[in-house]
Amino acid sequence: MCDFLKLVRSSGPVAQLEMRHVGFPRGFVNKPILNFEGFELDTDRRTLMRAGSHVSLGNRAMELLIALASQPGVMIGARDLMRQIWPDIFVEQSNLRVQIAGLRKALREAGYTDDAIENLPGEGYRFALRVTSDRTG
Repeated sequence: MCDFLKLVRSSGPVAQLEMRHVGFPRGFVNKPILNFEGFELDTDRRTLMRAGSHVSLGNRAMELLIALASQPGVMIGARDLMRQIWPDIFVEQSNLRVQIAGLRKALREAGYTDDAIENLPGEGYRFALRVTSDRTG
């Protein structure tokens, strides 16, 4: 939600302004584009590109990539990831492992051969690549 000033009346030398609290539609406010190893992850449009080509990801894999790449180098607990990716339903940890495996496969098929996602046994996962962020506008 954002505040903005709206010109209510501009008769005379002094304009009257009114403060309004509104919600802007998704995509209106600047969102980061995350870059890593030749990939471009647009977290607003929910697209992943490499060398100008679209990398196809399912919704859960995209959510997972955004969660991990938004915090590179930070270990995120498996339970925290599951709550973020599946907020309204209970899932087993095997569901998370399947999504991680699918995400790793998609990155490999797009040409990245190393493991971008590290598993910290008993703790969680960490995005292991250096990430830079651009702002759209």
